[in-house]
Amino acid sequence: MLYTESCNDADMALSIYRRHRKKCPHAADRISKKCRCLWWATGTLEGRPYRKSLKTANYDRAEQLKNHIEAGKAPQPKSKSLTFDEASSRFIRKLQAELRAADTVRKYRLLFSELSRFGALITDFTIDTLSDFRDTWQESPATRNKKLDRMKAFFRYAHDAGWITGQNPARLLKYATVREPMVKPFSPQEQALLLSKPQTRSLRCFVQVLYYSGLRISDACMLKPEHFDGNRIRRVNQKNNEVVFIPIPPSLKQEFRPAPPEWRLLFPARPIRKTLHAKRRMAHDPQ
Repeated sequence: MLYTESCNDADMALSIYRRHRKKCPHAADRISKKCRCLWWATGTLEGRPYRKSLKTANYDRAEQLKNHIEAGKAPQPKSKSLTFDEASSRFIRKLQAELRAADTVRKYRLLFSELSRFGALITDFTIDTLSDFRDTWQESPATRNKKLDRMKAFFRYAHDAGWITGQNPARLLKYATVREPMVKPFSPQEQALLLSKPQTRSLRCFVQVLYYSGLRISDACMLKPEHFDGNRIRRVNQKNNEVVFIPIPPSLKQEFRPAPPEWRLLFPARPIRKTLHAKRRMAHDPQ
């Protein structure tokens, strides 16, 4: 009995290995877990040589398929493909369970709303489909790369979860080349000119907040009355939820008048931006 069992074990001995692509940097390692090349099964099955692709790059899935083959079971039939809406909803729930920032979740929702026009099922998305979707982007190269990061993260998760079989369709998409000029800060002469120009009280306060705090224009436009704590600006860092206090001179604090209760923001963003851009042009060309 023991001899028969050992013979059966020898007749059903399979192992898995990576069959690397020509340009794979991990080609020397046949069992590498660092690349996305497909797993193959090789060995002896019922006394006959066996070598077939398992058609997956996931190690756990490859082991599962190998065990099914050795046990004499047919691989599990493919389940019905997930709809894109269901796959994206599961991914959003994953982000929320990981306590990702609300702004991160919002950006993924926006990506999914745009991507949903290109396919109904998660398996509808191929590298050609994703390339066509990327061709519709009108953002700057840096913003496009951030968007591509999010798309790659979603399809990598979908592939590893088994929702997509075969190759990850987003893996071969490359990042855009970013050649953005470095933004030059105002020189001391430009700063003095901006601060000396006649301006309304609101704009004068806004310019001085930028000058003393170092905040970006977009951050300063989001300041609310409750963000001022004595002679300090109290801000919550969105990335790590840490409270940051930025000191401001008492003379600037005195410039602020009590804001009406219905005010949500201290400074209206659009008029402030328009005026500041005009003032910068004046700083570069005083005449």
